[in-house]
Amino acid sequence: MRLPRLLAIPLLLLTLVAFPLGALASHQFGDVPDSNPFHADIDALADSGVTTGCGGGNFCPSANVTREQMAAFMNRLGALAPGKTPVVNADKVDGLDPFEIAAGLAPIPPGVTVTGSGLWDHVAVQDNSDVQLLVELPGRAPVNLASGTVNFAPHVAAADDDATCTGTPGAPSAPAGKVCIYVFGSTSIDGAFGFSSPTDLDRYFRIVFYTNDATPPDNMYLQYTWAYTAP
Repeated sequence: MRLPRLLAIPLLLLTLVAFPLGALASHQFGDVPDSNPFHADIDALADSGVTTGCGGGNFCPSANVTREQMAAFMNRLGALAPGKTPVVNADKVDGLDPFEIAAGLAPIPPGVTVTGSGLWDHVAVQDNSDVQLLVELPGRAPVNLASGTVNFAPHVAAADDDATCTGTPGAPSAPAGKVCIYVFGSTSIDGAFGFSSPTDLDRYFRIVFYTNDATPPDNMYLQYTWAYTAP
């Protein structure tokens, strides 16, 4: 039966008021309006099948997630169980493949501090001998390192004290753009300083130390930590 034209128009207007077109098209859960800052993220999870909500057409955005619910999310996302098709199976992160990331070729994000430690212990062979250690960063520095940006924190054995290196051997830190080296312990070390690497200036730096008293069987010993903060 056809409705009279004048009756059909009010019914259409009533439908639009009861179900706004923008709301129907823009989100899938009644408790996740467009104003929710995580609306797009939640919508993407729903579109990909990672979540179907908490029932009743809602997502329950403020509810806690149990470990078993987390397991379900991760399984749907990564296809961990047999027969599952992965929702996400990225072969690159920020344009880098897994080999580049594992090889330390990924850039260190600005403001991020990376740290490391090392130990050199060996019988000194002769007087005035020195040792050079090449240290690799876990990623690429955004700006090439220079000898003036690789220094020891103030220490009796350091020949290039840098007062801006204010951390400790147990909690190393560094200002943006610098490598700070901290002495944990040393024996028969009469001087130590930092250098940039002769090659790959965005991946390596050098630690150089020497002795003026190398009479065997004295040991040349240096234990250190370091920190680098990407500018």
